[in-house]
Amino acid sequence: MILLCTLFLERCKTEPKGPTIQNVQGIWEVVSAERNSRPTGTLAGTYFVFTENGTMKSNLPLTGEQGEWITNFEISADTLVQKSVPAEQYLIKSWSDSTLLLEFSVRGIPFKLALQRTTTEKIYPVTTDTIISNE
Repeated sequence: MILLCTLFLERCKTEPKGPTIQNVQGIWEVVSAERNSRPTGTLAGTYFVFTENGTMKSNLPLTGEQGEWITNFEISADTLVQKSVPAEQYLIKSWSDSTLLLEFSVRGIPFKLALQRTTTEKIYPVTTDTIISNE
């Protein structure tokens, strides 16, 4: 009995607290978004694709350029780091096999993205130049 308890406690210590690259691998579509704690439709059609080799693809308009971009990423505890210049960090608030909740800031403006795993990559234009433009 003591041996089983010890093994259980040891396993709890070594299991990751957040998702791994393998957990988020796949195609994710934004189903809702908030800017400054208010719902925003600006990011309708935004998607992320994460691969097992640590690359990510998205149409999230972080710069003034529209369209798809590809970069490397890593996950450390509850943070997803987009290894671009400049690097972007997304706090992973929650995740499951089918949902992912990310929080990040752009120029001091807080954003929340609720994403849902999907099986097909839908390419849509995002309707604004950047995510911080006024609605």
